[in-house]
Amino acid sequence: MIQSHARVNAAHFSELAGRVHLVRGDASAMPLRSACADIVLSIEAISHYYDVDAFLDECARVLRPGGQVLVSDGNNGANPGIRAHVTEFWDRLENGPEGPFGNEVVPEPMVQRRERVLRERFPELPATRVTELARLTSGMDRAQIEAAVTTHLRGGPAPASPYARGQCPRDPEWGYVLEQLFDGRDLASRLERRGFVARALPHFGGAANDWVHAANLLLRTLPTHRWARAYRVVGRRR
Repeated sequence: MIQSHARVNAAHFSELAGRVHLVRGDASAMPLRSACADIVLSIEAISHYYDVDAFLDECARVLRPGGQVLVSDGNNGANPGIRAHVTEFWDRLENGPEGPFGNEVVPEPMVQRRERVLRERFPELPATRVTELARLTSGMDRAQIEAAVTTHLRGGPAPASPYARGQCPRDPEWGYVLEQLFDGRDLASRLERRGFVARALPHFGGAANDWVHAANLLLRTLPTHRWARAYRVVGRRR
């Protein structure tokens, strides 16, 4: 993202040279001092954050009074159709098989990724034991898997984190999650508890043409979260 952003700016916004500073960081621990930012944008990203509450805490920390946060994402958990589709997608991401799923492509399933972690760290384990432990460590990252299995092999209890349908899988290597669902109204409430004036907007589109934009503005005035494909949350720091 940093590289593509830099290329776009260099090709089309040369007047921004020296004014835009690209920094790689963690959304749950932003490399910014407190009360220094005017705006935080999270565009099609929050569904991949593992620790969303830490991100919201960071928004409250880095924004100065009057600063604003905008969250926009397409995984509207208030929409029953989207929830059913994503729940099935989660199951495929965890258990497979790989391959096309609607407009998405299922990569190597998370259970197989955990098996690889176990084989690398515990090469002495038989294949059947690796398979069993991979099933019992769903949602763990590499460090957690290694710690849990090490404790178990020393006589402690076996890991007890099997996958349950309806859970969002987690990549064991990088720690991120894939396609979380959120009701924008819940995110707005969570921001308000952190000192924001916030509201959630159902989002149906609006960039295609003026008619779509006008329809989107109209639909936002109605209680249409249940039918919207996406959502936006806007918050202002008190």
